[in-house]
Amino acid sequence: MNKLSFSIALVFFSLFANAQSGSNPPGWITINLNDFMCNKAIADDFLNFDGYGDEVYFVIFYSVANQYGITKYSNKMVSKTYGDKYRFSDRIVAGQANPDNASGGLLTGNQFFPGDAFPNLNKIRVEAGDFITMIPTIWEWDNETNPQLQASFESRMINSFNAINLKMVELLRYCYGYSGCYQINNSGALSIPSFKDILSPTINRASSRPIGITATGEFAPITVGLNSIIIKTQRSNNIITDGKSYMNYISFDINEDALGNTTAHGNYRLRYHFTFEEDMSKPASPKPISGKERPIKQNVNISLSPSITGKWIGTQTNDYGQYPQAVVFTLNNSSEIIMANEQTGALGAKGTYTFSNNTINGSYKLLSSNETISFTGTYDPATQKMTCSLGMGTSTTGQGKWVMSKQ
Repeated sequence: MNKLSFSIALVFFSLFANAQSGSNPPGWITINLNDFMCNKAIADDFLNFDGYGDEVYFVIFYSVANQYGITKYSNKMVSKTYGDKYRFSDRIVAGQANPDNASGGLLTGNQFFPGDAFPNLNKIRVEAGDFITMIPTIWEWDNETNPQLQASFESRMINSFNAINLKMVELLRYCYGYSGCYQINNSGALSIPSFKDILSPTINRASSRPIGITATGEFAPITVGLNSIIIKTQRSNNIITDGKSYMNYISFDINEDALGNTTAHGNYRLRYHFTFEEDMSKPASPKPISGKERPIKQNVNISLSPSITGKWIGTQTNDYGQYPQAVVFTLNNSSEIIMANEQTGALGAKGTYTFSNNTINGSYKLLSSNETISFTGTYDPATQKMTCSLGMGTSTTGQGKWVMSKQ
């Protein structure tokens, strides 16, 4: 599982006012594909060179983001191909299309249960406030496979999670107790990029491709956003036992006829099962600070300028100045940086800073997730403006930038 570098960190303090953002308990989420059904087979090669009936495989894209929509990591899982195994020994037998033997091939009406052989998302760790975004795709396999097409598709999809999760966090904020709020079909609402240029070679010809292409050649994915509280509060479909919360089977339809694509017209139903296991362990007590480790307070503020203390208001963007979001924090005389909701006073983050020769350095911890953000920048006394870059952990780059004004 490769951890991608974060391109943006938006400290969206208005989320502190919403209880869901920080109250999702930590634990492990499991997403299982229980079964899939061929509601309508895809138009196939009449000579069956690729096997009888449909042959399909799955590419499951997913990511984990924190309560601010900042992507922690993104990845994919690829299944084997299901269908007619005759002459294709690496496939998994599914369906009854081949009339000569029991080697499989998916026909309209065929249902298949992949079981443990399927690459499910098993026990994905989520911290308090985290959520998972999943985009399941089912692909038609064809002899004219284009590996570069799939590689380009996968790369674009995985790299899009940074933007998707910044939208998903808002859509999930009020996803309590009613069915279906975790499924988003509007690609525009999630900033899902266009794939038309990548998929255009598959239009009206035999080629491996994702099922779910519209009449205009665009791809219309299913997108699912889940956090622990959603699984626990979907009461109409929820069972809680043995410390685990189970949502009963949820079906997603990928219907190209409904998308206006009547040429290939693939129509499949995927049925998923969501589980959350809460982490009931207690966090370890903080390690006592020994005498040697104690900071010498009299040295902290030697070069502290009185003009740097006070309330700061501004915007945070990515490294390219995109996706501006409001940021508010206070720098106090004890060399602390404090971030709190202005309406409720709820503390969201706290850390320390140093200031010398108009240069500021510091770090703070997001209290809901224990993630550390570090920053460095300069202060202009003439304009009383501060410009900083941010990073995860001890890095001070890669997480965007602040432009702040002193109030």
